Amino acid sequence: MNLSLNEIVLDRYEQATQVLESMKQCIGKFGEVTVADICDLAGVTSTMHNSTKYGWKDISSVRIEEDGLGHFSLVLPDPILLEEEDRICVELDKPDMVNHPPHYISETGMEVIDVIEAFTFDLKGIEATDTGNIIKYICRWNTKNGLQDLKKAQWYLNHLIKHIEEKEKMTNED
Repeated sequence: MNLSLNEIVLDRYEQATQVLESMKQCIGKFGEVTVADICDLAGVTSTMHNSTKYGWKDISSVRIEEDGLGHFSLVLPDPILLEEEDRICVELDKPDMVNHPPHYISETGMEVIDVIEAFTFDLKGIEATDTGNIIKYICRWNTKNGLQDLKKAQWYLNHLIKHIEEKEKMTNED
């Protein structure tokens, strides 16, 4: 399966019609479908195509074409700059539990992995691991495991505190 900004190539006609139907559902629900939405709907995980700034408000001209080799293309108009940024259309029939689990996405479309990467990029080892896990459990507690996630965040926080205290103690002894 290939993806450009004007064409999605899929292996089966059924896939092409399913992606097109999901695109229509996104437009019906949100008034638009983004490039990132198309990637999710088509199963593409490329970071080159994760834009929520560009997409389509009208897909009435989209057509399905066969290439003669058993592949089917959704031919799209040029994407436009959308007004609303950082919105992700989670598949309407079934959330993408691998690439974009709903318990890791905020109401504004921000994903926990992006927050973790931003706050741990200069950390190493246990400090990066504990910090990432603290962020993960704090961000998802209210939409996944409740008190259990809060206790996990607390465990990682206590573990990180103990590590930092031992590290400072060793530094002060030198």
